[in-house]
Amino acid sequence: MPHKIFLIDDQIKVKIIKKRNNKNIRLALQADGLARVSIPYWTPYAVGLQFAKSKKDWILNNHSNSPLISDGQQIGKNHRLSIISEDRLSIYSKVLNTEIVIKLPINDDLNDPATQSIISKACVKALRMQAEDLLPKRLEYLSNKHGFQYNSVSVKLLRSRWGSCDHKQNIVLNLYMMLLPWELIDYVLLHELTHTKIMKHGPEFWLSIKEILPEVSNIKKELRTYQPNLNKI
Repeated sequence: MPHKIFLIDDQIKVKIIKKRNNKNIRLALQADGLARVSIPYWTPYAVGLQFAKSKKDWILNNHSNSPLISDGQQIGKNHRLSIISEDRLSIYSKVLNTEIVIKLPINDDLNDPATQSIISKACVKALRMQAEDLLPKRLEYLSNKHGFQYNSVSVKLLRSRWGSCDHKQNIVLNLYMMLLPWELIDYVLLHELTHTKIMKHGPEFWLSIKEILPEVSNIKKELRTYQPNLNKI
């Protein structure tokens, strides 16, 4: 995808990407702290840059509050991160059933963006394993319980959405859902299942969800406190 990288006020690096399927401008923070703005393909880069500048305070606040990925952290539902320093020449990473093993050369800086990027990729791999194992089973359970039908389900890395459902009832789920509490995971699953019957977010859609989740308003507010990336583990 075509993209350019800009620097705002000599402190914020922004990657602006043109995407053919984008209808709106979207902002997200990558695991390494890089601000990522996706814009419709026909939109000038200057528009994306101006949008990023207007969100400067948000980027700084979220970037500064974004914890580095460190030893002992729980990643998703099943994995724990184990970072070991030893006498070696390069970084080693391995995702096991319940553990993410990272081996660093003794003099490597854990806080280095390149190191964090390698660790992040291993964590994403673990989240994908979890999501592919757990989410389809939970979706099937909720579908049977509440009388929904869908055509297919797949797990992908999505930058700005927790999930989607198209008019053919194909559901896509974000692997970062494994960072959410189960109550919020169920909400996302039921949200997409409701789209198999009602595509648009109108009054009928929200009334339908409320019949299943009476506290849907509070759940929606809580979900807004999470982001689909590793910055908010």
